[in-house]
Amino acid sequence: MATSIALPQLGEGIEAGDIVNVLVAVGDEVRKDQPLAEIETDKAVVELPAPGAGRITRVSVKAGDHVKVGAALFEFEPGGEGAAPVGRGPEQPALQPAEGGPGRAAAAVAGVGTESAGGPQAVRLPQLGEGIEAGDVVNVLVKAGDSVAKDQPIAEVETDKAVVEVPSPVAGRVAGVMIKAGDHIKIGADLILVEGAGGATEAPAEKKVAAPAAAVPVPATTVAAEGPRGAVAATPVATDGRRVPAGPATRRLARELGVDLARVRGSAGGGRITVDDVKAFVREGGMAGPGGPGRGPIAPPLPDFSQWGPIERKPISSLRRKIADQMAVAWSAPMVTHFDEADITDLEAFRKRFAPQVKAAGGALTMTTIAVKAVVEALKEFPQFNSSYDVARGELVVKGYYHVSVAVDTPAGLIVPVIRDADKRTLREVAIDLNGLAQRARDRKVAVEELQGGTFTISNLGGIGGTGFTPLLNPPQVGILGLARGSVRAVWRGERFEPRLIMPLSVTYDHRVIDGADGARFTRRVALAFEEFAGKLLDV
Repeated sequence: MATSIALPQLGEGIEAGDIVNVLVAVGDEVRKDQPLAEIETDKAVVELPAPGAGRITRVSVKAGDHVKVGAALFEFEPGGEGAAPVGRGPEQPALQPAEGGPGRAAAAVAGVGTESAGGPQAVRLPQLGEGIEAGDVVNVLVKAGDSVAKDQPIAEVETDKAVVEVPSPVAGRVAGVMIKAGDHIKIGADLILVEGAGGATEAPAEKKVAAPAAAVPVPATTVAAEGPRGAVAATPVATDGRRVPAGPATRRLARELGVDLARVRGSAGGGRITVDDVKAFVREGGMAGPGGPGRGPIAPPLPDFSQWGPIERKPISSLRRKIADQMAVAWSAPMVTHFDEADITDLEAFRKRFAPQVKAAGGALTMTTIAVKAVVEALKEFPQFNSSYDVARGELVVKGYYHVSVAVDTPAGLIVPVIRDADKRTLREVAIDLNGLAQRARDRKVAVEELQGGTFTISNLGGIGGTGFTPLLNPPQVGILGLARGSVRAVWRGERFEPRLIMPLSVTYDHRVIDGADGARFTRRVALAFEEFAGKLLDV
């Protein structure tokens, strides 16, 4: 009697996957645990093993198909060695990492690898946070021969968000170390080998990064995706009519960046497009496809600069690579910058008067701190600036909360922590929170969740200098405020000229959802908030 083999649960929150390869055909004899297909989720490529020995009688899928959990993939007649007992269906097969593929990450979520029986266990780099695919090894904290306890830190890894300690999920003796300081490693990479490992568990809960709740993305796969006003958007296809080979994670990133996958050249086997291919496409000048900005020129290969003199190549950090990717994404949106000025003479006097009190409380009453409250006032009157544009659905997602991102200059690069619920905090509380966040950002100790969920960004370069600048958007936000250095000018005050402190400011906004007139009104509202702020109490 033929038995159906369905797609089992792939992992928490994963509802479907793409068939990468079908490894058997109708009539094939299979043994228990023999791989039947390779399936790509948004996290890894995994193999579907046969639940028992038998003969394949039906194959219901082909490479490129998008299938949901529970869908029937194969039918087979049990028989031979390892067959399921009569009267009992085969057990649901457990997915295994694909040989040599990125599926190792799926097996390494707990940070523990599986080696030969009785042999050492590989401790692997666990998932460090949503959207983090790799990191740089800063320090290796153990060496071969050391005894390690469960939860003991074994390495410090720098991601594009923070420096984190990786704990050992098991206790035992270090049999080998596979990494060194400076290595760039991906999720699932082997870190150390542990002999006599016991108590293998998931990485400690406090080391797991909780990602904020997010809207379920609209899948752009072989299953039609709902577009604006109920329209049906087909899966991207190349100009010759064939389906573009790419997995869910790649398609999701392409949707977020507005990239036409049909224009991207895949680097994986069979021309399959990877996440890195999409990022490279954007970095090199690729833009959105039909319906979006025109594609820019692809950057040509660099010449051999050494032919003209001595050179030095320096690797860039994970943070710098992330900044480069984000800037390329930001540049793909049609942006407009509006400039204005604010008379902050009275505000500066207010700031100097109360700064000692705030400092004594552990904060810093800076112009950036005041800008957080000024921005919130303007966002309440212009909610479209507190939104994100959902390209896939053709909708504007307007947030009912005010989490203000603040750009912090650090030795490692630009880091943008978030002041949550800025509308519910007093100026004094914002000053204290921002001071602590900025210090943790400079020390690379800021938590991943402290960098997520921002709705609008502030960038203040006034402490460095300049008369104005055009800040780039912080996707998926649609607005950012830039502050430059103030200067004393002679201003006509009705009867005479008076010296007044004037601060230049600028607001960059996404022109897809915000018109120029509203951009000017919002910028003026922010300027007025600065000019009127001195009349308000400190604790409001």
